[in-house]
Amino acid sequence: MEFKTENIELNGQTFTSVILDDESPGLSKLSELKQIILEKLETGQKFIAIDLGSVSNMNSSGLGILISCLKSVKEFQGEFVLLNPCDKLRHIFQITKLDSVFNII
Repeated sequence: MEFKTENIELNGQTFTSVILDDESPGLSKLSELKQIILEKLETGQKFIAIDLGSVSNMNSSGLGILISCLKSVKEFQGEFVLLNPCDKLRHIFQITKLDSVFNII
């Protein structure tokens, strides 16, 4: 599966934005997302944003993969942000306390 990526400006820094365009991404798609992020990191792109604008639901496996992506980006001394989560996802991040772990815009 191909992921759409684009460069965006956030706080004066250029981020590579990976766009998730699936309402409820499954484990295989999110695992693929992690691989894409690792490839970006290995080519020197340390500022990564995940656009969740089309995602309406995510299970614990998905949250685990996002945490793993965050750890990978931090290992490269980069910055990882989540963009445009819907209210339901924001609520999931709040009740799991992940809103204090992720930079959510």
